[in-house]
Amino acid sequence: MKKRKRQADDFQIEKIYDPYCKSSDDKFDMIYQRYLEDDSRMIEIDGLIYYRAAQICKLTIRNEYSLEVVLPWKINPEKDCTIVDENGNQYEYQGCEMMSFRGEIPEWHFKMVFAILSFPEGNIGEYFAKQNINKE
Repeated sequence: MKKRKRQADDFQIEKIYDPYCKSSDDKFDMIYQRYLEDDSRMIEIDGLIYYRAAQICKLTIRNEYSLEVVLPWKINPEKDCTIVDENGNQYEYQGCEMMSFRGEIPEWHFKMVFAILSFPEGNIGEYFAKQNINKE
């Protein structure tokens, strides 16, 4: 008998950076509040404002890798923009995770973006900025 492959086998999500989570029971409301209280959540490097990720996950979909990076909307991601980290990695912005809620929509939903980025070659940073790079 042929074993049927489940759709869930094609998709995996793994947290690889979660500095504001203190317990496995933490809801994102708590993580968001800790993020807001962090005075080092923004830094400036060479005139560019970098935002610390609230969370980074590695996404695996059919053996292809992407990152889901939770950043403030202030980073202003847009189609075809390039995101950089403090380590010099460049990421292609591929869109954002769409969410739906039952009941009241939490405040963080309007303030944070769950950005989907290309998977880098090098060491993934903690801080990210949008860089205006001509792709021609």
